[in-house]
Amino acid sequence: MDLPKENYDAGRPASSYRPSHDLHVNITNVPQTIRGVTGMAIVRYALRAQAHYLAAEQHHRDAFSSTYKLGAIQHMQDELELMIYCMRKSLDQFIQGIYSSTYSKELGETGKVAVDSVGSVLNARQKKTVPELVRRVFGDDEGKICRFLTILNIVSNCYKHGYFLPDSLAFASPERPNIVLFDIANRAILGTPTVHNHAAVHLMMGYQDVFDRLLAETGARPLFSPAK
Repeated sequence: MDLPKENYDAGRPASSYRPSHDLHVNITNVPQTIRGVTGMAIVRYALRAQAHYLAAEQHHRDAFSSTYKLGAIQHMQDELELMIYCMRKSLDQFIQGIYSSTYSKELGETGKVAVDSVGSVLNARQKKTVPELVRRVFGDDEGKICRFLTILNIVSNCYKHGYFLPDSLAFASPERPNIVLFDIANRAILGTPTVHNHAAVHLMMGYQDVFDRLLAETGARPLFSPAK
């Protein structure tokens, strides 16, 4: 069966990926509009996402080396799932913080963070609600940021719902760590799945771009400063 496919492209070569070496959280790259522990936690989750990606790279090298190590593929997949979790966690918290600072009056009146996740800010963009939050999150490069957040939302939901999670070596790319998952619209188990096959490095670069843009929006300095 010829299934629909999705492959995320960060818009620059994989060779341009550069990890952050700023391993200790500095006040200058903590979001200025998000005070206290939450802001520090957001940056720490970002660094954890990077650490899981780099660990996946090492397991991938082990898996495809001449001295193949048993279990390396499974360890790689575990690290990639944790990478996605940390990406999603940090961006959900970032969106919550930006909403809280942007709509502090509404938050004070209702006590509710109305937009609290990647999925809900994508819905807000589509429905044209909370326009100031949408402007702050998506900025001038709306199409690119929307594309990454949409892919991240789908991939993290695929992990959460657990439909057809592949563990086979047959799905692993020999070039770089990749994430292969199957997305079924509306969770209709008999529906036609879309095959998501994403190079982890492109997801990491897309995440770098979005995270650093949000830091800049809140007055903090970049954490990753990826090569363009």
